Amino acid sequence: MNKYPSPGEIKATIQDINDEAFILLIDHAYDYLGLRSNELKTISQTVRELSAKSFLERGKALFETIDAYRALKHSLLVQIDSISSVPFTRALKCLLTEKKRNGRALKGVDQLLYLDYVASFLGYFHNKNCENATDRSAGADAADKAQYSFQKIYKSPFLPGYNTEEEKALFKVLYSMYLVWEEPEINAALNTGFVGGKLYNNQKNPETTHYLVWRLKKCPEMYQSLKEECFLRAIPIGRKR
Repeated sequence: MNKYPSPGEIKATIQDINDEAFILLIDHAYDYLGLRSNELKTISQTVRELSAKSFLERGKALFETIDAYRALKHSLLVQIDSISSVPFTRALKCLLTEKKRNGRALKGVDQLLYLDYVASFLGYFHNKNCENATDRSAGADAADKAQYSFQKIYKSPFLPGYNTEEEKALFKVLYSMYLVWEEPEINAALNTGFVGGKLYNNQKNPETTHYLVWRLKKCPEMYQSLKEECFLRAIPIGRKR
């Protein structure tokens, strides 16, 4: 998802391409949950057959398919609401509505965390590499690794909007730790004591700032003890849970 530019000839948007991929994911999720939607099956099958069409035919079919999927969203949500609420179904609902629990838009790292959880839960690998956006890839990889570590500690996923303040604090420590490992320039800046715009005013990937430990801004040297702090906090919490 978000791996290639949208073809100008068919006037597709990144959201169209995301929805095209998510249709297959929600179809698999429905099979897993034992739910049934003939309309969703038809739309999913159409998506699978798009690659066999010519370029212009594919563009027209994509528009029609995406429109049909968006019109179906409400009935899909009603069906999901009818079964037990667990992290997996909550994540599906947020992705379908494109909103968090508090009604705010689901985007950036938050959207990535929900998508990663659903994809990995269903056995898919979500490739987030992007050669033209190093900072964004570093932020995405950090979120992926922080969520994996969080899930190992708590035995539950980190889904923004459903977590306690203590859980959010731990995720921030994990995210900060992995981000400075993923992004060499941030690592170097912290090691030299320089706190600049790349870390705290990153316009290319502003959502990362939301999950950075705020103390790093005043105490860059804290990076040196992030790993120790993380595990000192995480091990007792994990055992208690």
